[in-house]
Amino acid sequence: MRFVLVVGVVNAFSSTHSFEALPAPRGEPSDERCMTVCYTDDARAVNKWLNKNAAGAAALGFDTETACAFNGRKPHAPGPHVLQLAAGDACLVAHLVSGDVCASGALADVLSDPSVAKVGVGLDDDAVELYNIDSRMQLSGRLDIGGPRKGRRIALREVAHRCIGGPIAPKAKKIACSNWAMRRLQTKQLAYAARDAWLGAAVYGALAADPSFVEAAVAQIHGEMKIAELSAVAADRRVIKRRLKALDEDAEDYDARVREIRRELKQFPRPDPRLELDIFADD
Repeated sequence: MRFVLVVGVVNAFSSTHSFEALPAPRGEPSDERCMTVCYTDDARAVNKWLNKNAAGAAALGFDTETACAFNGRKPHAPGPHVLQLAAGDACLVAHLVSGDVCASGALADVLSDPSVAKVGVGLDDDAVELYNIDSRMQLSGRLDIGGPRKGRRIALREVAHRCIGGPIAPKAKKIACSNWAMRRLQTKQLAYAARDAWLGAAVYGALAADPSFVEAAVAQIHGEMKIAELSAVAADRRVIKRRLKALDEDAEDYDARVREIRRELKQFPRPDPRLELDIFADD
């Protein structure tokens, strides 16, 4: 592992790391593919990474991480707390809790550019959370590859396994639910975060040679909901769901009230823009 310090804003940090892209399950042979990760909370380091790796890119792997709220854990500022991008084997893990990452004009430009696909799973939720903490961060070009549109959402690692093969160890729930708001991530967290962005980029790279895939991706992005509208729909749904949760289950009219609120919820349908891929044909 290499470490490179970049002088930026006061107490800002930037380091470079190398990890296995596809760690094998225990007992299986490892894969040789590796990813190089820039981990930073400095807008200047973000700009440098984007200029080197994202210029001219047709797609970037995208993901975010948010610290879970548990009883006994000190409440955190609203997430996401970490933002990840990937271009080929180069990954950016940007810490949003400290530093000035959201002040990066280059990052705002790339995220809002619909001509650059952002590839991942559950992107609408990530987009709304990111927009809510900083309105400059407007994620456009969302290409959700999380499974058949009317079926269950499929985990990114399963999608990647179908597209690129190779050994893919299951996600570690302990890491997924860890404290992503801590100022310096642990090495295991850093590798975990970068890997999901890398997988999104790898899936796009594996499918981009198929003209029908590219055509479908462009059509999906062209029809995506604008981020401000998406955020408004999410806010309306949260208000209605809170009313549903607050109902007294022992009340005589409980069932009738549930039906009424659920009908109201249907007036604000949650977008489900997942791309239909041939790899899901048998699901």
